[in-house]
Amino acid sequence: MKYSRKTFLYFTIINITILNFLTIFLLYNNHQKSIRDKVIIENTKKILNTFQGMREIVREIAETPNSFVDGNQITNFKIGGQKSILDLPALQLPQNKLIVFSSSDCDYCVDYYDTLNKFHISNPEIKIVILEKGYGNDKTINSNFKKYNISEDVLIENNINTTPTTLFLDSNNYILGSIASNKTEDLLSLTQINQAMDYQ
Repeated sequence: MKYSRKTFLYFTIINITILNFLTIFLLYNNHQKSIRDKVIIENTKKILNTFQGMREIVREIAETPNSFVDGNQITNFKIGGQKSILDLPALQLPQNKLIVFSSSDCDYCVDYYDTLNKFHISNPEIKIVILEKGYGNDKTINSNFKKYNISEDVLIENNINTTPTTLFLDSNNYILGSIASNKTEDLLSLTQINQAMDYQ
C-alpha cells in the first residue's frame, strides 16, 4: 500500500517529534539523576566530615589530661567574660575550698545548695565557690558563698558530665578529692569532716 507524499511527511514529522520528546525526556532524567547523585555525594561528604570531626573531638578529649585528678593542682580556665577560676578571690586565699559545678535546671543542685550552706555554717574555714551553668547572674547565696554563672562550654571543656560535681582543694589549690553527688554523707566523706551537723 502506497502512502502519499503528504502522509509520509506527516508520519515523518510525528516520528521526529516523538524522537525529540524521548531525547528531551532521557536528557531530563539523566540531568535529574546527575543532580540526585551530586546531592547524595555532597551529603555523604558532609556526613563523613561530621563523623571525622566528632572522631577528632573524641580523640582530643581522650588525649587531654583531666586537670581534675587527685593530687593535681587545679589549672586555670575561663569561667565567663574575662574571669578565670584562679582570679576568683576565694581561690587566692590560703584555705581549703570547695568548687561546685552545678546547673540551674538541676533539682539535685538546688537541694545541694542548702546542704552547702549548712556545711559552711559549721565549717566557715572552708571557702565555697559555685560555678553554675544557666542564665542567671553572679550572686551571693545565703551570704555564705558566691555563685558564678558559666556556660555549658566550661563543663564540656573540663569533662564535667554530672552536676553537681564538687572538688575539694587544699590551701594551695591542689585537688584532695572530688564527688559527683549531692548527698551530705558524700560531702562529709570528701572533706573528712566527721563532727555532727544538723541537716534536718
